[in-house]
Amino acid sequence: MALRKAGVAPDDLRIVVMHDLPGGEDHAVVAARLDGHWLMLDNRRMAMIEDSDIRSFRPTFVIDQNGVSRYVDAPLVTEAAWRPAAR
Repeated sequence: MALRKAGVAPDDLRIVVMHDLPGGEDHAVVAARLDGHWLMLDNRRMAMIEDSDIRSFRPTFVIDQNGVSRYVDAPLVTEAAWRPAAR
């Protein structure tokens, strides 16, 4: 709620349930978009970490103002364009 009071738009906030690959546990973090970059606010580390720097966690669910969604990894458009078509 403090981020909303600080002026962060609802479209720029998420709760992300992550799976800790080495530890095998699930953990929730707050994701906030700032200047086009998603920052993860993690109470285990007491730090803000950019999403692209997170290596040992995989997102499983995303909660936003529209509800809960299962996270699905999708290839980047440029990667998909270079893959050969299935025959």
